[in-house]
Amino acid sequence: MMRKNWRNLLVIGVITVAGLVFFCWKANPAMLLAACKTAHIGWILCAVAAMFCCWLLESGALYQVSKALYPKMTFFSSWRTTMVGQFFNGITPFASGGQPMQAYCMKKDGVPLGTATSALLTKFLVYQTTLTIFSIIAMIRFPFFTSKILGFGLLVGTGFLINTIVAALLILASWKPDFLMKLAHLLLAAGSKLKLVKRKEQLTASFSNEIEGFKHCGQYLWQHKIVLLQITFYTILQLLFFFLVPCFLCLAFGIGKSNLFTIFAAGAFVHMVSCFVPIPGASGGAEGCFLLFFSIFCPESGIIGLIIIMWRMLTFYLPTASGMLVFQLVPHRKELLPEGKAS
Repeated sequence: MMRKNWRNLLVIGVITVAGLVFFCWKANPAMLLAACKTAHIGWILCAVAAMFCCWLLESGALYQVSKALYPKMTFFSSWRTTMVGQFFNGITPFASGGQPMQAYCMKKDGVPLGTATSALLTKFLVYQTTLTIFSIIAMIRFPFFTSKILGFGLLVGTGFLINTIVAALLILASWKPDFLMKLAHLLLAAGSKLKLVKRKEQLTASFSNEIEGFKHCGQYLWQHKIVLLQITFYTILQLLFFFLVPCFLCLAFGIGKSNLFTIFAAGAFVHMVSCFVPIPGASGGAEGCFLLFFSIFCPESGIIGLIIIMWRMLTFYLPTASGMLVFQLVPHRKELLPEGKAS
């Protein structure tokens, strides 16, 4: 597993270096230096603060749902689990490695594995639904981007459709699990007949376990509406601060003062599309999407390149590096307590 992670890090590194070389080749050094000198440090600090708020709010959402399921859960454990998730989300394709490692960390902190999985699934369900709602709100600016970006409708429509399907399937798994299980059986049976699906029984059992997990999440949320409102509130604020990061960076360079909502929508579209780039950290795809959307507001390649670097530093490299340090250096709650006191 570690060898695979190192390979993923190498891919990220190669793409990053290639992007930096391209940026340096395209940039006008004199204009770049002038832009750095005139950048408003206050807005840059706001962007940094927004990312720290994202981590705290994500930790808060996990803490609320985990504490309801496991009263001994602490905010410190939730924060550590969140940061570990930042690291493994960053180095695995489609951010697929985050949740399994978060469940492992929670188990190390004394949380039963089933409880940890339920807490993480519940949080993911709320996050995906909230992200879809943000995407719908961002669609208000759909006509503006359609007139500016060739193929915008196909690009964003695909990302929006995938997000909506994922959210709908999660909701179905939570509240109508029997229907979804029947649908899964039909699809797997058809795939098996067409020789597209191997190990049908194993996949059916895996689907059944996942759907059962979401069923428990749905039942829990329905019975504990206060917890649902709390984690929804934290998730809304988390996404709000995340989408404000590019807004603050643009303001730092005097860009988009009269188009803040449009820039906010652009940030939401970039996130929506880059979520499905099948490369660790969405490397290359995220930068390309950002350039495509934000060059509308800043045609100067040197300045937009500088904003892209700062945006990726804050939203990807900083969380990934911080998560790695937390994973390696910050002990689990069990390791902080005297023997026999962690349970």
